[in-house]
Amino acid sequence: VPYVPDSEIFHSPKQFALFVAAVLAVPIWRDMHFYFAHRFSHIRAVYKYVHSLHHRNTDPEPFSGLTMHPVEHLVYFSNALIPTLLFPVSPFIYAWIFMHLGIAPGAGHSGWEDHWQADQYHYIHHSKFECNYGSPSSAWIDQFFGTFREKLGGS
Repeated sequence: VPYVPDSEIFHSPKQFALFVAAVLAVPIWRDMHFYFAHRFSHIRAVYKYVHSLHHRNTDPEPFSGLTMHPVEHLVYFSNALIPTLLFPVSPFIYAWIFMHLGIAPGAGHSGWEDHWQADQYHYIHHSKFECNYGSPSSAWIDQFFGTFREKLGGS
């Protein structure tokens, strides 16, 4: 896998700018990949044999975030592999993506609400199944595709 060594990043203004852009793009890329992969997992056949394992827990808690079928793990963690195959990036970017992939499911299923995350968002998804496929920070994607639901009652 081609990569950009640290020595090149910190000695080339162009590579450093690309590195900073990649660091800032990781959360956006992760949210986009998660939305589409998660939406795909709700196709009837895929849901029945793969994603239903994750949805057995209708009252999510942190450990249910990574409770997935092995096939779903492959799709979920492909989020880190795809950019590194398409672009020569720093190993730091690969680790940064994996950090997001490891922490986000626990946080998104924690029940904790604050200014940085809104766990109700994903709780509604586990209750209703056909809405809020993304993460709270990517609610705009759900809004764009008409899959956003603000609360359990009428939205």
